[in-house]
Amino acid sequence: MRVAGDSRHFYFGDALNEPLAESRLSVWSLSAGQARALGGALPDIGEIFIHTTRTVGTSAFGIPRYPGTAQAGDLPINYLKVFWPIIQPWVRKFCFEPTEWHVAYGLAIQKAMETSMQAIEPGAVVKIVMESAIPMSKIDPAEVPAS
Repeated sequence: MRVAGDSRHFYFGDALNEPLAESRLSVWSLSAGQARALGGALPDIGEIFIHTTRTVGTSAFGIPRYPGTAQAGDLPINYLKVFWPIIQPWVRKFCFEPTEWHVAYGLAIQKAMETSMQAIEPGAVVKIVMESAIPMSKIDPAEVPAS
C-alpha cells in the first residue's frame, strides 16, 4: 500500500497479522499470556491495530503511545535498523524457518517481562511491545538493513 504524499510502501494482511497477533504462538499471545500470569492488565490490541492503520503515512505513524510518562530514547524504526542485523542471525540459528521467528521473539519478551517486573508493570511491557511491533510489521523490509 502506498499513501498519498508518502513515498514509502506499507504492507497489511493476514500473513503479517497472524504471527503478530492471531495465532496461538503469536507475539501477542505469548507476551499477553505472560503479562496475565504476572498480574498485568492488557492493552486493547484491536485499538492498537486501528491506531496503526489510521496513522499510516502521517507523522504519528510508528510512534508508540507509552503508558505513563516514560519514553524511549528513540523510535522503533531506528532501533529496528540498529538491532535487527545483530539479533536476527541468532534467531536464524535457532529457528530454521522464518515462520518460527515470531515465537523466538515472543519467548524473549516473556523472559524480559520476568526479569524486569520490578521496574515496569508487565501490562505496560505488552503495550510498548505491541505499539512498536504492529507498525514495524507494516513497513517495507527494504527500510531495514539485512532483512
